Amino acid sequence: ALGKLKFAQHNGTAWQHELVEEQPGGTGWYSSLVYDSLDRPHISYYSPNDNSLMYTSYYSGSWHIEPITTTNDIGGYTSLALDSSDQSHIAFWDGPNLAVKLAQHNGTNWQISIIDTMTDIGQNVSLDLVLDTADQPHLCYYDYDAGALNYAFHNGSSWQLDTVSDDVFYNGQTCSIVLDSRGHPHISFRDLGLQYAYHNGSAWEITTVDDDFFAGLRALAIHHNLALITSSREELVKLTHSEKVRSSPFFNIFASINLRPFSETEATQMMDAYLTGTEVKFLISEINLVFQIAGFHPYFLQMACHHLYAAHQQGLEDAARRQYVLELSLIH
Repeated sequence: ALGKLKFAQHNGTAWQHELVEEQPGGTGWYSSLVYDSLDRPHISYYSPNDNSLMYTSYYSGSWHIEPITTTNDIGGYTSLALDSSDQSHIAFWDGPNLAVKLAQHNGTNWQISIIDTMTDIGQNVSLDLVLDTADQPHLCYYDYDAGALNYAFHNGSSWQLDTVSDDVFYNGQTCSIVLDSRGHPHISFRDLGLQYAYHNGSAWEITTVDDDFFAGLRALAIHHNLALITSSREELVKLTHSEKVRSSPFFNIFASINLRPFSETEATQMMDAYLTGTEVKFLISEINLVFQIAGFHPYFLQMACHHLYAAHQQGLEDAARRQYVLELSLIH
């Protein structure tokens, strides 16, 4: 609910819910939950009401809440992990400083370090944190500005940064990381589909788990200014033959516009506009031929004009141009 952070647990029979915190300005954003060795819950989250990265744990019969940062817009996309001593480690996003950071509790207070910084707007950062057997942090995170999925780990003295893939579209922000028994990272993430990356000890190996082509097109259209224009007698969703394709959210980004035929004046104006700045000029007989082939439909007019223009560019004579346009128009 708006302004509330809640905790739900299953007792073996039913779900039980309880209120952790309620704030009029909102709370509980970007929450991350883990259990300690005594099966007590710990949660990290961002509170817009307090403008703070927050941490809470349950013990002695109640929730104990404390702020970690107190600056506006610091503490998004939290990911919480506990070490072998049940001390908390929280990876989070510092928006104003465009930085991925780590907050670690040493038993007395919180210590915050910078893992990596972005170069531009740094929006839509996604991250996931895990600790190895030596309690060293490893995380994956998405760099929106570079279009890259990155991996970072601490070797005991400094942060080591690596690029998993530098050709990841917007949806690459949804990453999740685990370590195997050898400490090698495995990362799932979304690109144009569901991807799986594994570090074999020397290099990253990436495979496609599920290739969601239409989700990739949607991401390109929404976030990368790709214009998608289709021409059909029916709406796109009606032309699909697969329920999986038909249910894709790709199709709800389109607006259908029913095109009427041009008038002769509009069709002539279109031709004149396309020829402006070129040395080509269509003859009256050629314009009439285009109308004969295409009528006044915008799409067919463009096809016929394209072939006629190409014939002019090739230096064909009048009769050869007519034949060229007729043959190609019939093919298409």
